[in-house]
Amino acid sequence: MTEKNIDILTASCRDYCDSKSKNLSDYELRGIVAGGSNLKDALENLVRVVPQNTEVITNLILSQESYVEKLFVFENDIDIKKVSKEYNLMGVCLIPKEK
Repeated sequence: MTEKNIDILTASCRDYCDSKSKNLSDYELRGIVAGGSNLKDALENLVRVVPQNTEVITNLILSQESYVEKLFVFENDIDIKKVSKEYNLMGVCLIPKEK
């Protein structure tokens, strides 16, 4: 299997198309979402869901959620034993339409 480098951008689909002198109608747009317990896992999972023939991923958004799994309250004292994090990545794949 050959590897292909795909740019991942925070720029919008429209900005990308304008920079390449192309139209949005030249592409099929497909949203993707992936997550993981750390950023590396989230990125690896994102790569797994990228459709074949994707030219670029645009509109990339990273969100991080933290939540407390174990919280102990003793009178006026709060003790947090475990905080978990979740990283989520969302983007839009631009796939060139066949002519």
